[in-house]
Amino acid sequence: DERILQLIQESRWMARLGIPMPESVQDIVAQEHRFKTYKMHLEQCLQEYKEVCAKIPAPMQQLFLVHTEATLHYFQPGLTTLTWNSMNIDAFLHTVHSAIARLDGIVQHVINITEKKVQGTIDIVSSMVLFDMELAFSKAWPPGEFGEAMLQSVEEKGQELLEFVTEVESAIFEIVSFLMSNKIGSPSQTPQGSRVSTA
Repeated sequence: DERILQLIQESRWMARLGIPMPESVQDIVAQEHRFKTYKMHLEQCLQEYKEVCAKIPAPMQQLFLVHTEATLHYFQPGLTTLTWNSMNIDAFLHTVHSAIARLDGIVQHVINITEKKVQGTIDIVSSMVLFDMELAFSKAWPPGEFGEAMLQSVEEKGQELLEFVTEVESAIFEIVSFLMSNKIGSPSQTPQGSRVSTA
């Protein structure tokens, strides 16, 4: 609540002008450092959450919707039940940091799978030539023999291409399975372990 910081600023001017302040206001002013520290940590949490969400590949944002919304729910007490003089703000901040760290671990694991098993394989496929160029230019071929050799070469390359496609499909299923088995529990639930399962 920015009004707390505004109140502190106004109270400083009141003190300089010698205007008496209520005891409740004096208590707030005395905790200025504490309030500013909490504000800084809350802003840091929000920034971390935005940075983690920004790392999610655009085509996969819908897959992560359950995870990002569940993480966002950990901020809810700060909007509804907590006040600046609540005793459990530190615990709230720790819980939020933990939820963001868990989301980050999930996002990073999916990115690793995508880069190594999906994009890496796609890069290989994009540079493939669907026949054996070395064989094609290895000698002067009789027309009929050349056609048969190239057909066989294309079939072999087609089988290799199919294997790459299967690898990409398996990686996508791995990502979906991983996301389904590594959900972030709501703040009212016990999280499913503090570590991200990579099994």
